[in-house]
Amino acid sequence: MHTSPTARVRYEHSAAFTIVELLVVIAILGTLVALLLPAIQAARAASARAQCASNLKQIGIACHAYHEAKRTLPRYRRCPDLTSTADPVTGQAPDVDCNSLTSATTYTGPNEEWWAPYDNRPGSNVCTQLDGGYPRGILWPYVEQNPAIFACPQGFDLDPASTTYGQRFQCSYGMNYVTNGPNGRRLPDISRGNGTAKVIIVWDHGRTPGCANSKVAAPRGPWKQADGTFVLDSDTTHYPVRRHQGVFTALYCDGHVGSLQQTDLLDSMFRWSGE
Repeated sequence: MHTSPTARVRYEHSAAFTIVELLVVIAILGTLVALLLPAIQAARAASARAQCASNLKQIGIACHAYHEAKRTLPRYRRCPDLTSTADPVTGQAPDVDCNSLTSATTYTGPNEEWWAPYDNRPGSNVCTQLDGGYPRGILWPYVEQNPAIFACPQGFDLDPASTTYGQRFQCSYGMNYVTNGPNGRRLPDISRGNGTAKVIIVWDHGRTPGCANSKVAAPRGPWKQADGTFVLDSDTTHYPVRRHQGVFTALYCDGHVGSLQQTDLLDSMFRWSGE
């Protein structure tokens, strides 16, 4: 049976997309993508926050293993090269506990060691090590020498004014080194004080892996904003709520991990006893 030319033309026209039909399909696809994109972004954010919480739990296990071996929680940093400087708290030299420092980035010498892998030598920066010749940190033996534990998936420099903007920090977390904080303390003492379930020891942090009022020598309080509170939405360093969609993740001395807003913070959360 032969198809007439008229029928063949009609069939060819009906089998092809018109421009209008193609535009309709594109619009539908665009709508679907617009609907799915927020869900995908939310899923990725939740996954990153879960991984960050897992990292902090591992750090908590390491802190407790260190406590089991040394009978105290770790210090945030050791500065044995400050031989000519007396500790303003104890009056003893050298200032091994770094209490005389008035800047978080001061390099104190080749024997300096932080709680986490961090290269503070001249020529390095908060995102880039100079080379591999630096101490891997006090907790290194207690984390199976796994550097991934110290890297939050969202641990990037979020400050547009920073020279390292967009780069990943060497360490994504900061340890509490407030005077009268949990640094170097025994867990039973903290339990009898403000409580191990209420005192934070490590949390999401930018730049250097320690957090307190680093501009003054000890005794130091927690870092606060210019208005005397903990609240500053643009804070990308000390309590970086932009890292996890309005919250940052914190490890408590008892080993549990929780999400915090800046408005949740209290002075007592940084100290093993008192307010």
